[in-house]
Amino acid sequence: MARTIRDIAVPNLPPMEVDRFLRGWLAQNGFQVLDNRPGDSAKVLSHWDGDLVLHPKPGSLVALEERTGGATIVFELAILPSGDSSTLHFEGYTTGRGPGWKGKEYDFIPKVLAVAGVPRKRGFELLGELEKALTVSSAARPVADLPLPSAGAGRPPMVATDSSVLPARDLAARAKAYRWSDRRFTAKRFPFETEVKNPPTPAYRLESRLTEIISSLGFEVIFEEHPRFDGRPAKAATSDPHRGLIVGERGLRIDAGLRRRALVTGVVAAVFAIGLMAAAFWSITSGDPEPGLLAAPAGIMLAVALVSMAGTGSFDSDIAWVLYTPHIMNDGQAIDWRTPFSFDLRIGAGSIASRNWASRSSRGRNLKELKPITPDLSSVPTRIAEQLLASPPS
Repeated sequence: MARTIRDIAVPNLPPMEVDRFLRGWLAQNGFQVLDNRPGDSAKVLSHWDGDLVLHPKPGSLVALEERTGGATIVFELAILPSGDSSTLHFEGYTTGRGPGWKGKEYDFIPKVLAVAGVPRKRGFELLGELEKALTVSSAARPVADLPLPSAGAGRPPMVATDSSVLPARDLAARAKAYRWSDRRFTAKRFPFETEVKNPPTPAYRLESRLTEIISSLGFEVIFEEHPRFDGRPAKAATSDPHRGLIVGERGLRIDAGLRRRALVTGVVAAVFAIGLMAAAFWSITSGDPEPGLLAAPAGIMLAVALVSMAGTGSFDSDIAWVLYTPHIMNDGQAIDWRTPFSFDLRIGAGSIASRNWASRSSRGRNLKELKPITPDLSSVPTRIAEQLLASPPS
């Protein structure tokens, strides 16, 4: 059994704030935090396809992200105080439920060519994202007293736009919305958009300020794609890896229209699948098995598709987003996350329909379509731009 173990220094942040940040980050990335009592030496979580057996360290915060097929990514986190700073003791591994796992633990790896390679690689990627987020937060805090980029702590609740909006607990009980994963939706033209330029500033300060502004307008920040600065010179005047994206959402509610259309499609698929299976059975029992052997897999595939469709959630909501791209000169100079840049910002808002998706190794929620124009969103991009330019991050 092996774990990935690291001690991550978090300067300028006391343990209480690190804990608040971690809980928000874990919620934003789809983790479930367990109740790890001091006397627990083992935890057994039962499920219809087997038991998940964990052996948490005493006093650690235990968080799980379940993957399709029973694999589970486990983070064990312990915050150690060090004056006004902290150290995060991290232990992570992949395990799973069912007879094939038997409580085994596998460390995180950067490649998939190994036992349980896909979830182990995903754990490796999540650990990297956590380290970067902690670096940004600890660096931003002493410069300006800005809110931590967590998924919910310190932010206003989502704004309800009609009676069909459900509180978060009720919504999760009836239809769980997966975490936002769509990076390409900005290719669409939203009904309300504006573009502005921001004075030179480091990316992490701009991100913190935008998070604060979006939250103040009643949106919960559900997605943050951090710019990547690895110290290498830029290859072009504008480079996509240095681009950042922040998405805020409010009024998340079940989309009754999309669900009705999905139900009709599902009924048609079910009738067709039953017909194929009946034809396969008749062909096999009548002594001519070849057509049946062809029809049976098709019926099974349709049945699987039907089950997948039934488990797919559709939702309505309002979103506000900011896509920010720095001007990076190709002069051979090394760059990092502290380098000030002048940013081009594209700011948008609109009402959308979104839908859950899932694969064997991951899941998320993407934009499905733009909904009719909601007039009260018309001023949102302008208000974000005005607040940013009125008090830009220095």
